[in-house]
Amino acid sequence: MARAVEKPMTPRTPSHVSHPLLCAALLGGLALGCQSSTQEKEAPDPSSEINTLLRHGKYEQAVDRARADHEAQPGDDQAAERYRLASVAWILERVRRLSFEGRRADAFLQLRQALELGPDIPQTIAWEKHLRTQLAREQVDHALALLAKDDLDGAATHFERALEHNPGDATVQSALANVLLQKGTRQGLGEQYYQTGLSSLNEYFLEQARHDFSSTLKFDPTADRARVRNEETARLLANQRQSIAAELEAEQRWAAARNEYRLALLLHKDDALAQAGLARMEIEDRAGELLRSAERELGKGAYDQAAAMAQNALDVTVFQKPAAQGFLEQIEESRLTAMYERGVTFEKAQQYQEAISEFEAVLGRTPFFRDTISRRDTLQSYVSEAVQLYDRALASSDPAEQLALLRRIAVYWETYKDVKPRVAQLERELTAAPPSAATPAGTQAAPESGGS
Repeated sequence: MARAVEKPMTPRTPSHVSHPLLCAALLGGLALGCQSSTQEKEAPDPSSEINTLLRHGKYEQAVDRARADHEAQPGDDQAAERYRLASVAWILERVRRLSFEGRRADAFLQLRQALELGPDIPQTIAWEKHLRTQLAREQVDHALALLAKDDLDGAATHFERALEHNPGDATVQSALANVLLQKGTRQGLGEQYYQTGLSSLNEYFLEQARHDFSSTLKFDPTADRARVRNEETARLLANQRQSIAAELEAEQRWAAARNEYRLALLLHKDDALAQAGLARMEIEDRAGELLRSAERELGKGAYDQAAAMAQNALDVTVFQKPAAQGFLEQIEESRLTAMYERGVTFEKAQQYQEAISEFEAVLGRTPFFRDTISRRDTLQSYVSEAVQLYDRALASSDPAEQLALLRRIAVYWETYKDVKPRVAQLERELTAAPPSAATPAGTQAAPESGGS
């Protein structure tokens, strides 16, 4: 008696679509048990009913109906055959849906049940051939992708899996043989590179030795002895880089030393000395950049910004403190010089009040700077004397005395208030006045030269 499959607890009911391949063969098998039913109208024809359900895609109901018929007639070979064929049809429908969703591996697992029930059914055989072809093609695609990445071991594994699905594929057999041949060739090349690397290492040609050991691992990733030698060479190269970095650090070439420490860590990432050196150089390189930025700001006359950057560098650095402190002093010297020179410029322009303000600002930052004190005191005396002379001139009723007082101011400060126009006015008035008016009482005017 044919063996039937157990129906899943909660199968997904397929949509109402016909299955032409199954209907052609499976329904034909069902019809074997159907004699001429036109004359037997006492009971419904189970073959016709099951065929109708299958045509309408009602596979679960068809299996239920066939199983009920088989259980009702346990000794009926035709009922058992209908149950077997309906079960195969239902399984193949699930295989079709899984394959359509791209789940070919799951579809093949389902197909194994159909092969157990109906190894003689053409549709089952066709599905087995189709799925094996598709699964083999997937494995070949994986193998080719790994070949593109130069992964010969992985490619060989997937070619072998492809042959499990499709053993007679001559193309895949040839590809697998080619990969295995390449593996053997590379293992031989790897051994040659390893021996060359040992020679280079013995002669302390470290870069060449590292290249050779890396090439060995490229050809034979499982070569542990090459990996050990490669790590040893990397540590030696890292030590070389650290030595160079230490020399650059002693020369205060912070950025160059930082790069060497970085290269050392690329070769040996866990080296504590290189990590500490890199941390130091990053701090010093940052401080150096701050000092360079401060120098640019100083060139633009932005003293506050330059001083802030230099102070930041002084706070950050460990090895550049003298340079940072010296640059701060240079900034202050430049600031005081600029203030002093502005004061001198005001002094030359007889803008004594502005000059005094600049000199006072200089002395507010430092008690002594060039001749700032003497210049300030001199200008202050000018201002004080000018105030006194001007007040006396205004209080005098004698034009000649006024003119004399104002002329004393004009000698060193002709732009003081209205000294210049007053002097000019008084000179015109005294020149135009008659001698008696211009000569003080009790005195006689001097005779004109050349008179008779």
